[in-house]
Amino acid sequence: MNVFRKAERLCSKKQIELLFSQGRVAFVFPFKIFYRITDAKAAPRITPCQVMISVPKRHFKKAVVRNLLKRRTREAFRLHKQSLAAALPAQGKHLQLVLYYACETVLPYVSLAEAMKKANHLLIQQVEL
Repeated sequence: MNVFRKAERLCSKKQIELLFSQGRVAFVFPFKIFYRITDAKAAPRITPCQVMISVPKRHFKKAVVRNLLKRRTREAFRLHKQSLAAALPAQGKHLQLVLYYACETVLPYVSLAEAMKKANHLLIQQVEL
């Protein structure tokens, strides 16, 4: 089912700090992706993947534009997460990621959806290693 539940959002400050200190970084234009892959058996969670979306105030001063980009990113993730959500339990892994919008211009939704497909493919390859 294509939903984006509260459990799929990365909200814990402790988990976010761990992600930035122990996680890895990848870049798929326009996203800088911070991710951390953990063993699902060590800490059982409801969802195989948790995500946080960030759009910098430095590049987009108006909240309207930041919210637009967050909505577009969240929708692209929601529609393209099935392959990632299927690969994680098969490998016994859990993924935490931050999608940081690193472009200084507002891109159309189509570009974000293509980038999300590429990002999911990259993350699946990292999980399978």
